[in-house]
Amino acid sequence: MKKWLIIGFLLFVVTLAAVAGFRLSRDSLAVIMGVVFGVAASIPTSLLIISLTRRSEARQDNNLHYTYPPVIIVNPGNERHSLPMGYPQPPMIESGPRQFRIIGAEEKSWEDVFSDWGGD
Repeated sequence: MKKWLIIGFLLFVVTLAAVAGFRLSRDSLAVIMGVVFGVAASIPTSLLIISLTRRSEARQDNNLHYTYPPVIIVNPGNERHSLPMGYPQPPMIESGPRQFRIIGAEEKSWEDVFSDWGGD
């Protein structure tokens, strides 16, 4: 049954091509042939792109299984550190208030800055 369907379909396509070939002008036949050959030329390229895409997806899936876990580093707190022989270090000296200087700005005190903003 399949054999007869395939033969019938091929006869239909050949008959349609023959009728179209006798009735259409040369320009329209050239356009149709260009479209047919263009589609035929794009099929191998499409298959190549699909195979390369699947291959790269398979590589990405394999790489996901062998990744290293994230490294988390916790810095130590302000506990007392010891010197080489186990002697405790003296306590850390607290730093004074931080002072900021803007390079290229006028020398102003904080009182002048607050008075410029309308503060007390």
